[in-house]
Amino acid sequence: MIILFLLGFYFLVCVGVLLFNFWKVVSDRIVQLRTSHLTQHYLSLFRTISNGQFSNSDTFAIRSLYSLTHLIAFQRAFDIFEATDDYVASESLPVLAHIVQGLCPYYSKRSNAIQAYYSFLINRFQVMKYAPSEIITSFLLDQVQNNNGLYNLENALRAIYSSDNASLVVEALEYLNIADELPINSKLLADGLLIFAHPDNLIVLLWDNFSSYRPELQCSLLNYIRYSSNKWGTQILSLLDKTTDLELQIACLRYLGKYPEDRFFSILRKLAKESETTTPWEITAVCASELASYPCDETISLLIQMLYSQNWYVRNNAASSLKKLRPTLKELQEILDGNDRYAKEILQYYFDLPPEKEIRKGVAPT
Repeated sequence: MIILFLLGFYFLVCVGVLLFNFWKVVSDRIVQLRTSHLTQHYLSLFRTISNGQFSNSDTFAIRSLYSLTHLIAFQRAFDIFEATDDYVASESLPVLAHIVQGLCPYYSKRSNAIQAYYSFLINRFQVMKYAPSEIITSFLLDQVQNNNGLYNLENALRAIYSSDNASLVVEALEYLNIADELPINSKLLADGLLIFAHPDNLIVLLWDNFSSYRPELQCSLLNYIRYSSNKWGTQILSLLDKTTDLELQIACLRYLGKYPEDRFFSILRKLAKESETTTPWEITAVCASELASYPCDETISLLIQMLYSQNWYVRNNAASSLKKLRPTLKELQEILDGNDRYAKEILQYYFDLPPEKEIRKGVAPT
């Protein structure tokens, strides 16, 4: 009896699983067909807009976007439309931006996940460029201030960066600055800022407020400045001279390597020559890396001496920089014939030299 009961129960479970799988396949197919239909509907809408035949009286097209399913189809249709004709799609953005902007009162009250998606659409349809408004600005700043999740924060910041308003970007950064800890990865922040179309205008404001920012945020902003402009060497040197924060010092030194100048070379050379007992090894290692931007005999000679460092990172960076500068084998002979095993090994690794190989005059292998 028990066996029959177990067999019956097993049979019912199998039937239930089959029915569930059948229902899942059918429902997925229905959703796929519906999404395809909606996508075609919005593609027709975009063609109407591109032909100049769309007006604000076409309220059905706008009201339907209060459905998340319709909104997703709207975005997917625009992706297809843009891939088909990028120029026509860009010409339609002003109208589409106003449509997306009008959805803000509704989607600002939805769940965090949906708000994150709506922030993405604000950036996707360049609402801050073509249809900026107080309600959109307030919504995005609330997303930054409340920090309801990484997607909410990142999408809202990218939408803000897409505007032409440097003051708005600085206001958003202020919210990040007052948080208990920096709520976004330093690289994500620096990379995101590169979206902003007028970096020099933004950097002026960043320098005006720089001293009020926390060190982690300062490092991100210095990385952004390094990627964006070569006009701020004087300010970078001043900061390098004043700051005692190691990460800030490293960020400043990387700027000096990014945009080579004689005045920068003298500083890198001086720091590289300082004793590792008085200078943090991180500073020496970064100098060894950035000296690759200053190809000359003096640089090669200095990097060769740095191969004798007791710190592996310093030796590694020095050898890597020498690889880029292509010294002659004669210049490397001192190391390869010497007794410092560690210097010899790192050099053999980077220049692909087998141990005990006789080095002859000429250019080092690459």
